[in-house]
Amino acid sequence: MRIEDAEGDPSMQRDLALGALAMLELVGGVKRDGPRLGFLLGRLLASDSIRRDEEAVPILERLVATSQDALFVGEACYYLARADARLGRVQEAWLSYRRALDLVWDPDLLALTYLYRGELEMRLHHLADAKESFRAALAQTTKSETVARSYLALAAALERLGDLPSALEAAATAAQIPLHSDVHGDRSILDVPAADLEPSYEAYYRVALARMALADRSDSPDAAHEHVAEAIDAWNDYLGAAGSVAPSWSAHAIRLREACRRGSLPFVPRPTP
Repeated sequence: MRIEDAEGDPSMQRDLALGALAMLELVGGVKRDGPRLGFLLGRLLASDSIRRDEEAVPILERLVATSQDALFVGEACYYLARADARLGRVQEAWLSYRRALDLVWDPDLLALTYLYRGELEMRLHHLADAKESFRAALAQTTKSETVARSYLALAAALERLGDLPSALEAAATAAQIPLHSDVHGDRSILDVPAADLEPSYEAYYRVALARMALADRSDSPDAAHEHVAEAIDAWNDYLGAAGSVAPSWSAHAIRLREACRRGSLPFVPRPTP
């Protein structure tokens, strides 16, 4: 519960997760009678803060197989899918996401399930499916950070599908959603570290799109030029991190970086009134 309260502060979340994990391991975790502690242990091990996925998978697999009537089985499927996806077990992750969508009842967790299923579809280049998953995530929740992350993910899918105007609209929407944190005050999704993306350098692609969108919508030339400079930096970071691993998206990144360098604002001409 305290981990969830610390949303928006990854460092505090990790500290709390490690403390909870230590307590569970001290009391025996999965060795205790009843599946509840085993589920909590598997959930922590598969969390974005811990990522001990090799240990999490067998615990969660066993719980899903033996506790099919438990209230937490949908959530267990979600965390199993997250762990499998990070381990590159794509087929297993896909099946667990599909099962989680049938079993999860909480709308916020359902939104996350759609969001990360969409991320997996994006990795597989199933862009139209990813777009629909991101839209489904947006339909499930009003939680600010999940909504902002879903719009950013949708922006990447739309751009890769060839719809730059809609991509920049989605990215601008994401960047303009206020995220309140008791620790950091009001921020935007661009201020929150993206620790949940696979591969991690995908975050640069989305930041670059958001900066381009904000440049298009800036009220002053100075603000627009600052956003363009940050977009160029993000495109360079993406290309440097991706290297030859993502040639399809690298070609997109190069083209968009060159558009930024030309400084031809707006990037998407607005229709004539």
